[in-house]
Amino acid sequence: MAEQNKIISCPICGAENSATAAYCSDCGALLNPEMKKKAGKQANVGTGIKQSKKGAKSGSKPEKTAMITLIVFTVLAIIALISSGVFDSPSEIDAHAGHNHPPGQHDAPQNQMGTGTQINPDIMNMEKQISENPDNIELKLQLAHAYFDAGNFEKAIPFYKDYLVKKPGVPDVLVDLGVCFFNKNDLIQAEDYFKQALTVDPKHQIAHLNMGVVNLTNNKMDIANDWLTKAIAIDPNSNAAKQAQNLIEKNKK
Repeated sequence: MAEQNKIISCPICGAENSATAAYCSDCGALLNPEMKKKAGKQANVGTGIKQSKKGAKSGSKPEKTAMITLIVFTVLAIIALISSGVFDSPSEIDAHAGHNHPPGQHDAPQNQMGTGTQINPDIMNMEKQISENPDNIELKLQLAHAYFDAGNFEKAIPFYKDYLVKKPGVPDVLVDLGVCFFNKNDLIQAEDYFKQALTVDPKHQIAHLNMGVVNLTNNKMDIANDWLTKAIAIDPNSNAAKQAQNLIEKNKK
């Protein structure tokens, strides 16, 4: 009985417990190793095996806090990715954008023969890919456009021709090829390719405009004005129509 009246303090939480208790009634810490087996037998009625509410809170709070923090961080990361456009559907890339324009109109540095001086890593990369896969005609077309934009018409021409071998009669490609020859001062072949484009598409506005430019270069003013007037009629509000109109106005002076 005397032993039951003794009180011992828990070394963990400081709570007072009976000297006969194996576990702390407040935090569940082991008080008396010698009473452990005895306490185990009294598991259903003992006071130290079930974790107290205080113990449950102190043990679960860090886990809950960490979980909430992780969820919040994940949500914020997803919102940031959505805002940045990572999950947006990729916009369709037009490999022909910027091409099919009048002869001589480009920004790339070039000499009189139209040999570009600007080579970029993209061109080198496409050259490598084509060497590994020479049947990829779409890649050849992209490379032709890249050389065109760089003002290197000499190198663009064979790739345009390779494309037309596999896909003959594409008017836009025929026009670009004609522009390449125009910039190489080969007006005969330039005109031939523009006419081929018009055979496929009689209302190809840029081909009409380019025919006007070729004839202006050959000092055939009346014929040039006819082509330019037809180009305007196809789409009067387009940039090509504005260019044609400007050429007509200049020829009147």
